[in-house]
Amino acid sequence: MEELLRHNLDHVLINIFLRLDGKSLKNVQLVNHEWDNFVRTRIWNSKRNRKIIKDNLWCNSTYSTRHIETGKCITSLSCDNSILVCGFTDGTVNIYHLDSGELIIELRTNSSAEQCTSTQVGLSTSLVAAMSVGTRFKDRTGGILFKVIVWNRVDWSEVTSLESSARTKFWISDKYLGIRNDDDLVIWKVRKHRDTSIHKYLYIHLKEVTPLPPA
Repeated sequence: MEELLRHNLDHVLINIFLRLDGKSLKNVQLVNHEWDNFVRTRIWNSKRNRKIIKDNLWCNSTYSTRHIETGKCITSLSCDNSILVCGFTDGTVNIYHLDSGELIIELRTNSSAEQCTSTQVGLSTSLVAAMSVGTRFKDRTGGILFKVIVWNRVDWSEVTSLESSARTKFWISDKYLGIRNDDDLVIWKVRKHRDTSIHKYLYIHLKEVTPLPPA
């Protein structure tokens, strides 16, 4: 590689690397810092070369399809390398093995007396979260109540359940749970000791945040 670069033949290296699959290209980056820097700057930071790599991956990849019968209307999906999480209109959340398609467990976000209309799901490596919205989730002011529930992926026990009367969005990671209610953003911190627990960590009122001036 050093000889090619010394003689301004870097285009030869680029053409070689563009013919590699993703795993081989990753191995090239592990050789040393110089090779890693070359791949990052001349391959991945180039819009043209990045497109060539992605097109090659799609054309040369092999994949299989699997059909899972749920019998219910799905409102959201989320997955990683091991599980598929499906949220349904009835407030249930099904967890499937990604490889086999077998049902691991069915979780509920609502009671039998509550009618759910939508369930949004998210996951991290250790947690699964779901937010349900239902026509019978009523608070004392008569508005619709949004409910967010978090489960532990080890034994599927419920870690926490949070409710809000404001329009809600959420995101989850192994360390934090973020919940936005209209103009309020609350960050909850995940603590892992003997049992997993979630505690309020940070509160931000978005209307009080001053935007940065244009550069």
